[in-house]
Amino acid sequence: MTQTITERLHIIEGSDWKDAVIALLEPKSPYRPWRYGFGEAYAGDPVAVVLNTDPVSILTEIAHIADDGDPGCAVVDLPCWGAGLLDLTTLAMVLDLRCAVTAWRLDGDAAVKLNLALTECRLRSEPDSRFGHTSVAAARTLLHSGAACDGCDSDIDLSGPGARDEVYVHTVDRYRRPDPTSPIVARTGPSHHPPSIPYKPSLRFSAIDWPAVLCRRCHDRMVDGCVHQGGVRVGPNHRYRRVVAE
Repeated sequence: MTQTITERLHIIEGSDWKDAVIALLEPKSPYRPWRYGFGEAYAGDPVAVVLNTDPVSILTEIAHIADDGDPGCAVVDLPCWGAGLLDLTTLAMVLDLRCAVTAWRLDGDAAVKLNLALTECRLRSEPDSRFGHTSVAAARTLLHSGAACDGCDSDIDLSGPGARDEVYVHTVDRYRRPDPTSPIVARTGPSHHPPSIPYKPSLRFSAIDWPAVLCRRCHDRMVDGCVHQGGVRVGPNHRYRRVVAE
């Protein structure tokens, strides 16, 4: 049986992206950085979560209005690997939905198109999307962490009013695509066999730095290492990342 998509979609906006991600990761957080339009809403209505990152982004996981029908109280289930974030302006342009960046509620075909697009992309969260120093890359990294420190592997307490100062997002430069293979192949003998192409490890294992989330203690240790040991790098291990003093 095919599930029918509701032909209305509410928009709720996190005015401060870091506070919004913390509130998404920790239900007990006192942060309420949300803006939303008041209007007719029903329990179970879908809600798209927009973050005020640069560029503005939209969560791929759809939330739903709680049983009391208050559009300011929406519930979202985040997967254990973290939800994805898409560039809202580009997505709206591709879908020809200018209203997605200006309206507080989408109706009819507009609601269905955006809902389907987010559902299609919800399982896509490639590591490459977390590279770069933009706030959307930082938000993706924080969501992906699940509020666990990549340095000491411990959970970071985000339930207090000072949570924003207890979690640090380490961003890294975006990696260039590898050098192209030379278009000129020298003849190597009578058989004229071209030389073999050397093996190139994947980005995860060749990267010398990796996006990560750190607790205050590991962040201070990392800064101290930069000062006294000439540098600290974050690289992949069995849990994707670790802090390593060079």
